[in-house]
Amino acid sequence: MNGLRDIRAMARWNSRSARAKLSRLWPASSIRAARWNAAEAAEKRKDGRTAREFEIALPHELTAEQRL
Repeated sequence: MNGLRDIRAMARWNSRSARAKLSRLWPASSIRAARWNAAEAAEKRKDGRTAREFEIALPHELTAEQRL
């Protein structure tokens, strides 16, 4: 898959840094575009914001560099 396709904005995101950040949030085996578009579909307001921030817990065994 080349980038993420946003069905609401009819856009495709191909940023290498954005893909790297998202791949750390979701496992490679998951279907990222389907998850994101499901979140978009759940938002009912026209001017709604789908995601403002992610709060995740990282294991303390990771080094500071691995947590970035």
